[in-house]
Amino acid sequence: MSNVAIFKAGKTPQYLTSVNTPDYVNDPDVLVNPDISVVKSVPLEHWKRDRDKIVEMSLAEKQVIIDAKLLEIDKQIIDLNIDALIVAKAIAKVLIAKGIITKTDLVTAIKGL
Repeated sequence: MSNVAIFKAGKTPQYLTSVNTPDYVNDPDVLVNPDISVVKSVPLEHWKRDRDKIVEMSLAEKQVIIDAKLLEIDKQIIDLNIDALIVAKAIAKVLIAKGIITKTDLVTAIKGL
């Protein structure tokens, strides 16, 4: 049984404990029983491989990861806003169809926001 660190391009590193060693020894993206003492308190996303060692990313490298996450969050917010607009339109149609509010009153209320 071994502990392994897996470094696949474009993915957050993985650290697995007590795995079956033969499953990983021939994988070039895996370090078997690496020393993680210098990165033990560092989030996995900030680990990087330096030959046969694991080291912490530089501040510039970390910033790239952070920027990518922020872009993804922005994208999700934009997608959420689009979905919210679709939902709002559907609710408005139902309210009008059920006679709960007239289209004119709804438009007037929206303009007043």
